[in-house]
Amino acid sequence: MNHEKLFGYGMVMQGSYTYTGPDGVVYTITYIADENGFRAEGAHIPTPPPVAPVAGPRGRFFK
Repeated sequence: MNHEKLFGYGMVMQGSYTYTGPDGVVYTITYIADENGFRAEGAHIPTPPPVAPVAGPRGRFFK
C-alpha cells in the first residue's frame, strides 16, 4: 500500500493511496478532508443516486 499526503491551508488535508485488491487489481483512492467533511473518490467506488430536494414538507412547516 502506498500513501501520499498533501497538506493545504488551515484545516485541509488531501492525498491519495493505492492498494492491490484480492482480485489482483491496483486501486487508487484520492481524498480531501476540509470544512465540508471527508470525501473520497476512486473509479471503483459507486456513485450514489441524486437526492431529491425536500421543499414540500419544509414549505408547509413555515406557513
